[in-house]
Amino acid sequence: MTVCTSGRRVRYFYFLLLWLLFFVGYLGRANYVMALPLIQADLGLNHTMAGLSVGILFLGYILCQFAGTRVGLAWGPRKALLVGLCWWGLFTALTGVASALMAMLLVRFLMGAGQTLQPASSWLFLCNWFPRTEWNRVNTVVLTSIAMAGVMTPLLVTGVLAVSSWHGTFFATTAFYLLLAVVVWRFVYDSPEKHPAVSAQELSEIRQAHCDYKPDTYAPTPRMFRLLLNPGIVILTLVYFLQSYALWGFTTWLPSYLATERELGMVSMGLKLSVVCGVALLGMLVVGPLVEKLFRRRLRLFLSTVWILGALGIFYGHTTQNVTLSVVNFAFGACFGLFMFISVFWHLPRSILPHKVFNRATNLFMTAGQLAGITAPIIMGWLIDNSVYHWDSAFLTVEAALILAAALVLLVPRKPMAQ
Repeated sequence: MTVCTSGRRVRYFYFLLLWLLFFVGYLGRANYVMALPLIQADLGLNHTMAGLSVGILFLGYILCQFAGTRVGLAWGPRKALLVGLCWWGLFTALTGVASALMAMLLVRFLMGAGQTLQPASSWLFLCNWFPRTEWNRVNTVVLTSIAMAGVMTPLLVTGVLAVSSWHGTFFATTAFYLLLAVVVWRFVYDSPEKHPAVSAQELSEIRQAHCDYKPDTYAPTPRMFRLLLNPGIVILTLVYFLQSYALWGFTTWLPSYLATERELGMVSMGLKLSVVCGVALLGMLVVGPLVEKLFRRRLRLFLSTVWILGALGIFYGHTTQNVTLSVVNFAFGACFGLFMFISVFWHLPRSILPHKVFNRATNLFMTAGQLAGITAPIIMGWLIDNSVYHWDSAFLTVEAALILAAALVLLVPRKPMAQ
């Protein structure tokens, strides 16, 4: 191997790569819910079936994540990611040509199955290319990609809709996947030892605090579920499920709510969604560094407070009559109740769980989040179709989830857990 001696930090490219991976991963989900009102009208779906078509992606993910993780570990991050991106591109394009409910359900299920190749690849890139001392900072910034995708997707979709139908939005998203696949194929290496441009100094920086990736650090295992015998981990799992229910339920149905209940056109709806997610992104960028400095010892109280504020914002968002005030309240609620959590929550389990326990507990939390992604769109869709108060009833489940999470997080033990 030829090792470069320049001071350039090659790992910053992989920092950008991780950010883009999460960005395009969420872009595909956000594109679907943005186009959901048009898909419902075209395929003749009620809200329950539309919710099922959203949730089934998470079902494909949760049923196939063990196999996807094992494949990713066996192939290495570059090859697994390359296959994954091509897979996502294929099934995103097939989403655009699905003409019946069963075809759409099958395509979205397989799309979710293919997304299981991303987590193992992302974790391997993180472990291989960054010293452990940089993991928190990298994760905090990378997770802002979710809110950024929420900002950019409405603009992309409305731009495509100006010259095409909802089918065209998925073909445009496919282009993103395939372009990123070309970048991975041409420029990405599995580890810094294999990269000809990595300097000896940078290699030393990475390996001084290096952590080998273990095969069981992302796939669900029986050992993982034994963690449910610990009350503190049970509480954290419930909190993560409830907050994920609020996140996926809100982001799934807000575009349809603005388009149908508020009677906004697609362009107007897209711009207002970008405002909501833009405020959420600002909250993530500001809160991440502040929590580390100001609220580290009061993290439970901080999370409880922001979730209650988020529930209030969402409540006033769907109960106020004025559209502008509704969007302002939704933006406030999304910032405090939903997206701020993404950059903050992981500080809490890290503060009380040993490293090896934290790895397995992370699997448990993520599984709970995927279960929330399955249930939230379907439950809220059923309430919109069948309850007396329709949309209000659906959003009330989001607020109830946030308030219950706010109460439970105060019960998380403060004493670090034994190894």
